Amino acid sequence: MTLSNTGTAVLNITNIATSGDYGQNNTCGASVAAGGNCTINVTFTPTVTGTRTGTLTIIDNAGNSPQTVNLTGNGTGTGPVVSLNPTSLTFGAQGVGTTSASQQVTLSNTGTAVLNFTSIVASGDYAQNNNCGTTLAAGTSCTINVTFTPTVTGTRTGAITITDNAPNSPQTVNLTGNGTTGGVGGAVSFVQARGNGANATSNTVVMNTSAGNDVIVVVAFGSTTPRVTSATDTGGSTYTLIGAVNTGTSARTEMWAAHGVAASTSVTVNLSTLAKSQVEVAEYSGVGALGLSTSNSSANANPTVTLTTRSGNSWVVAGFGEKNATTFSPGTGNLRDSGSFTATTTVGAAVNDNTAASPSSVTNAVTINTSGSWGAIALELQPSLASAPTVSAISPSSGTSSGGTAVTLTGTGFAAGATVSLGGTAATNVTVVSSTSLTATTAAHAAGAVDVVVTNSDGQSGTLTGGYTYTPGGIVAISFVQARGNGTNSASNTVLMNTTAGDDVIVVVAFGSTTPRVTSVRDSGGSIYTLIAAANKGTGARVEMWATHRAAASTAVTVNLSALAKNRVEVAEYSGVGTLGLTATKTGSGSSLSIALTTASANSWVVAGFGEKNSASFLPSIGNLRDSGSFTISGATVGAAFNDNTGASPSSVTNAVTTNTTGLWAATALELRP
Repeated sequence: MTLSNTGTAVLNITNIATSGDYGQNNTCGASVAAGGNCTINVTFTPTVTGTRTGTLTIIDNAGNSPQTVNLTGNGTGTGPVVSLNPTSLTFGAQGVGTTSASQQVTLSNTGTAVLNFTSIVASGDYAQNNNCGTTLAAGTSCTINVTFTPTVTGTRTGAITITDNAPNSPQTVNLTGNGTTGGVGGAVSFVQARGNGANATSNTVVMNTSAGNDVIVVVAFGSTTPRVTSATDTGGSTYTLIGAVNTGTSARTEMWAAHGVAASTSVTVNLSTLAKSQVEVAEYSGVGALGLSTSNSSANANPTVTLTTRSGNSWVVAGFGEKNATTFSPGTGNLRDSGSFTATTTVGAAVNDNTAASPSSVTNAVTINTSGSWGAIALELQPSLASAPTVSAISPSSGTSSGGTAVTLTGTGFAAGATVSLGGTAATNVTVVSSTSLTATTAAHAAGAVDVVVTNSDGQSGTLTGGYTYTPGGIVAISFVQARGNGTNSASNTVLMNTTAGDDVIVVVAFGSTTPRVTSVRDSGGSIYTLIAAANKGTGARVEMWATHRAAASTAVTVNLSALAKNRVEVAEYSGVGTLGLTATKTGSGSSLSIALTTASANSWVVAGFGEKNSASFLPSIGNLRDSGSFTISGATVGAAFNDNTGASPSSVTNAVTTNTTGLWAATALELRP
């Protein structure tokens, strides 16, 4: 591919790298002149068969840096190859302790050799059986049947793991379901619908309904004179008028509903007078409550009735009646469970517009094409919910205001996906052990007694008032721990420094030219270091900053370079860092190095690193690293990292780092948030 600089200034390239099974070499060097271009050659070396993706990333000083190119290839070869269809299963809502219908996964051997199975296992609240045996011939398939039996309420995840002799073993199928209580699986489901048109004082729809379900009745008339006096069924259920709407004198619609009906064989609507009417009856299971309702009427071709649901997985059922010009044919009607539909002389219809298994709590709009006067009514069907959680105890019941205390909560009704807050501040590492126990880690908070709140994914919560006390003490702000530096002329540079687990370590590397790069930073504890920023000054100086958040305990930090080079490494350790924040870079020359960074947090700290080439000299064994305040250097000092905030709680203002230098310099700055 070709990289072009279409701007008016030099493009300084910090890094060009690939990920995945891809490599690159290029002709770009450290910079590309305005109007110039260079070539990046990308190679593909698949490690396994199948589709392999990766990216080419270019980091530079352009406004849209970094730029990325998506890479895709297909690994081929001899031997067995596993293909899964689908690669994930969603079971929706299922009652706790009940087993779902099975869903299938097809496993195919698309390779050229026999596939030998070691194991096929399910995890979590899931089980499987299969007909795969111990081997699968090339070009053939087998079936894995998966069922879901939730043990507690809330989101339940698991996986099918297949271990075999294919290159990409093990293969997994991700599984998701929702454990519920109440109703049929605790989610609203459409059961059936029937309709009938008549010209009489009553209208009966024959339909067998099941005890405990909800029945919605929509009645439409071709005028506004008649009324429904009552709705009944053979089981003696109680029906309530949800809403009624007229359009002029041409059309009227009424909606009636019964919650938790008795079993019946028919539903009858009684009218105030002999009239043409169309009655539509729909049955739903899993309804916990009848929620909000609304109505709308007009005389155009686009009836729309909207309703914003209160529950995240509510459904909306809507009914309408229409008089098309002067025609009213009560024997014609439609009732659908999901989706909208088109009708011309249709009168009396009920539709649910949510097609998803768990419709979102957003405005649900029902739109039907008509050509006459119409009235429409919409009703929210809220699903059955588990009981709200309760919190009876927390242990320990106190901890320092710096947070980080592991606690165990006991109570009832804890569900997967539950969250915990103490004094309004969210806890971390929340794990639901069972419906009566969960664990979490406290966050930092001001000293004092606070409420402990557990909130399930359905929005219901339980509170232990004043259940936890934050005590003064512990790390409540960022603190400088130590710093070390080392200069060398080699392909790697190791700084000996004992660091403490949980602290943050900042590494600054300086070079006297822009040719070398840092390929990786490691410590003896195995911490993962990330490149924070890099800056070049012409071809005379380069500086890179790397960092690790909450490092493992270690005894040394090693910087690996792309080539043998003179380099200066400075390492600083800080405690009490919550997150790594904003960054800034700057380059220049002369005796006034200044880099500014406006912090986002009122008590953030700023650590800055720089590299300098003084005239033609570069002596990597000389360097300075300070924690607070700025400092003055002269001569050939290169590679320093320091924090410019001297107060215990620095303000959220522009933090400026100034150092006297005499040569070419490049600087980086990083915000440390407590």
